[in-house]
Amino acid sequence: MVNHLVSIIIPYYNHKDYIEELLTSIQTQTYKNIETILINDGSTDESLPLLKSLKTKYNFELFTTKNQGVCKTINQGLKKIKGTYVIIIASDDLLASNRIASQVNILDTQPYDAIGGGMTLMASDSKKLNYLHPRKIGVLTFADALFNNPVYAPSMMFRATTFKSYGPYDASSPIEDYSMLLSLLSQGATIVNFDHNWAYYRTSQEDYMQKATWYFEGIM
Repeated sequence: MVNHLVSIIIPYYNHKDYIEELLTSIQTQTYKNIETILINDGSTDESLPLLKSLKTKYNFELFTTKNQGVCKTINQGLKKIKGTYVIIIASDDLLASNRIASQVNILDTQPYDAIGGGMTLMASDSKKLNYLHPRKIGVLTFADALFNNPVYAPSMMFRATTFKSYGPYDASSPIEDYSMLLSLLSQGATIVNFDHNWAYYRTSQEDYMQKATWYFEGIM
């Protein structure tokens, strides 16, 4: 396996209680050739001193902007990456320990533009809950995405060239992962799902209902 650089973009907003856990999950990856870019999107929880104190310990680049929304924050990160492959992970989620090695091995041997997998739900106190299998395994179509959204965004890895070929995130969309998935597939990108646990997604019943409402409104 070629030791390609993997870039991780963290769009950070008001997650001071969770960010070190994410950074630890990156630092303890079995794959080590990683650059981490954390962009503080105008957080209001006074977490900037914490981020600065963690910067050296966890070896990440830190950028702070006024609040601009997640899509613009991700696009800012995409302009800074140097890696061959890209992971975009929310600042309260986690990476499974062998996730990067597993995904790099696939993208090194297959011409896919992006891959996704399963994820395990995680409570607000980090207790691991149930594993969610992908809604579809294998190559995805535009119809799959339009009617069933089969990709779990925290599990995805992209080729960096994918964003050069098909464009960045839609800054006007409130649902960054869904609009990007539709855009990629509508332009002929190859995205494939595998039944591997590649992420831990933090949620709660209240959070789930809020996100479900936000997600529906964004789709409409």
